[in-house]
Amino acid sequence: MAEYIERYAAITALLAKLDECKHAEFLYGDEIDTILGKDIYYHQYDELNARLGIVIYEPKLPEEDDEGYTSFQLWNFMEIYSKYIGLSKPNIIKPLEIIYELPREEE
Repeated sequence: MAEYIERYAAITALLAKLDECKHAEFLYGDEIDTILGKDIYYHQYDELNARLGIVIYEPKLPEEDDEGYTSFQLWNFMEIYSKYIGLSKPNIIKPLEIIYELPREEE
């Protein structure tokens, strides 16, 4: 019985923490910052160029800040990286971190 009481107390504490969390709305045009797989970014147009038989888009590396983060609009990040992200796929974002700054509430 004591085991069930401990589990109940742990679950109750977890639910209380979840209630404190705020949700955030993401818009596809919002910017995020992340450290990511540069190889994927560099080769994002290889398939298109090969299919067309000419080089339309020259490969380039992403621009980074001093800490190695790259800024993307959310839709562009999803467009480039969505086929490489999934539960059974290797982690291409290291550290596993996407930074999104919440808009400040007007006081």
